[in-house]
Amino acid sequence: MRLGIRTKLALALAVPLTALGAFTAIPVVEARADAREVRREADIATAALGPQGLVTAVFDEGAMAAIYASGTEKIVTLPVDDNRDARAKTDRARRGFSAVLDRSGPEVRRAYGPAVDALDALDGLRAQLDGIAGPRSIETTADLANVFYEKYSGLSSGLLDATTRLSTNVRDPRLRVGAALVADAARARAEEGQVVRMLGLGQVSGGGLDTTELGQAALAVSSLRRRLDAIQLRATAGYGPSVDTLLATPRIRSMLAFADESLTTKSVDLLALQKLIGDEQGEGFERFLDEVSAILVRRADDLRATASTEQRSLVTLGAVAFAGTVLLTWLVARSITRPLRFLAAAATDVASRHLPEAVRGVLSTPPGTEILAPEAAAVGVRSRDEVADVADALHDAQGTALGLAVEQAALRRNLADAFIYLGRRNQALIARQLELVTLLETHETDPEALRNLFHLDHLATRMRRNADSLLVLGGLRATPPWATPVSIDRILRAALGEIEDYNRVAWRWVEPAVVVGSVTADLTHLLAELLENAVTATPGGFTVEVAGQKTAHGYSLGIIDAGHGLTDTDLDNANRRLRGHAPRTATPSHGMGHYVAGLLAARHGIRVTLENSPGRGITAVIDLPPSLLVHQQSESTGALQGAFDLSR
Repeated sequence: MRLGIRTKLALALAVPLTALGAFTAIPVVEARADAREVRREADIATAALGPQGLVTAVFDEGAMAAIYASGTEKIVTLPVDDNRDARAKTDRARRGFSAVLDRSGPEVRRAYGPAVDALDALDGLRAQLDGIAGPRSIETTADLANVFYEKYSGLSSGLLDATTRLSTNVRDPRLRVGAALVADAARARAEEGQVVRMLGLGQVSGGGLDTTELGQAALAVSSLRRRLDAIQLRATAGYGPSVDTLLATPRIRSMLAFADESLTTKSVDLLALQKLIGDEQGEGFERFLDEVSAILVRRADDLRATASTEQRSLVTLGAVAFAGTVLLTWLVARSITRPLRFLAAAATDVASRHLPEAVRGVLSTPPGTEILAPEAAAVGVRSRDEVADVADALHDAQGTALGLAVEQAALRRNLADAFIYLGRRNQALIARQLELVTLLETHETDPEALRNLFHLDHLATRMRRNADSLLVLGGLRATPPWATPVSIDRILRAALGEIEDYNRVAWRWVEPAVVVGSVTADLTHLLAELLENAVTATPGGFTVEVAGQKTAHGYSLGIIDAGHGLTDTDLDNANRRLRGHAPRTATPSHGMGHYVAGLLAARHGIRVTLENSPGRGITAVIDLPPSLLVHQQSESTGALQGAFDLSR
């Protein structure tokens, strides 16, 4: 399979370009993975903000349910007015968090899925609360109130536990701490509510705190303090001011002091407690959650933007680097292949057009004209490398070839001049010889001597044909053309007079025809050469047959010998010589008759073809074009048939 230079260069550069593309793609892929991880962590952190509103709503609904079950809704003030208001707030928060989950990744949905599904229990709790019959009071329904509070607290804790688990999967410190602070603040708020609940219920139920109630209240206060300590320990990564503000909130500090005092005195001032949890309940934690949420969202947005920017930068840099390398490779390959294509096109043009035309022009220089070497065609290749050296070598090769063509033309001209010189000298000597023979024949009366003189005349005629052949090979006309048209049978007789063993030639059928006088001498010479070859190839005892007839394209003569024929190769070479297509770089020694016949035929547009005869031997077909025929009566009134006899 032939591969071009461009294909070979592409194959050679495919491996390094592929390697470069792989090395370029690796950081891009890693950057995309890092960006996805950053976006995942940002989604986790921001998703942690969603449950806080739902947790608050569930907590408020649970607190309202517990207060309603205990019949103390007129004593305790909450952020919601009644159960209906609390439930509507929870449903809105639940729908909002479901929308957040729909936009989040599968990891967030899996983490919060069980806790969200557990919220389906709200319908049962609400129905159970609405089904309470009889009077509601702290003495009769306290246990039921605790059940509602614990169940609602469990639902809130499930959401907060999911947030805590997710926050551990976040690598960025600020996001991780922010998510943890959000969960801790929500738990602290719930634990604050538990402290208020334990103190208030204990006081209302028995006029003071008994040992069990003191233990439960102390446990709630301790849990709240630990949660606040945990929040304080997380006061890093930019959240310190918000944590300090939370811990310095007067209401939270007052709540802790009030709880300590109540545990010490074992008595709770309900009016003071109600004032603490009144209009400002959760004010410190809500502000803290808002500030932490704002910091966390900004951090998440910054991380997303930074990751996207880095990813785009790496992708752009990688694409530019790879495209630049490919472009540079293409330019280098083009700088190699383009001059080579120009060189190949120029070489093809030189080999197929410029050089053959120049050589033909040199070889066809008319006799007597000075032979000049033409300028070699320029090989225009815009290159300064080895391709330019090859172009210069090609230009030099053209000059050498044209120089050889000039030498060949000079050699051919010298050879043609030699042929013409010898032919003319022989013509002059043979003409004098024929004049002498004619003079002797005029004064000779002895029949035997006349016969010998006749044979001598015939030999001289054959010698004159050979001299004419030399002139033909030299490029000159052998004899001047006849002026008047001549019949085809007279031309055949004249041709027979120039060969040996003319009495072995007979014709089958020669239809009368008349040819123009300008072709008579050359046609006679052509037929004599072909008849000579046919007689020479035919063994003794066999005859050469001649036939002729008019055709739609002129007139056709056939010379049929009885020889052994030719091989396909020899037949093809002979036809090439007869068509004038044989090489002209050497003296035509072998098959000279074919060379002469081919040159004579080419002068007048005559087509000569050799074909293998059906039986044996070769048939030479001579096709005369209509332009060589005249429309007039032949000297013979009928078709000629029989044996040629020069004495007739």
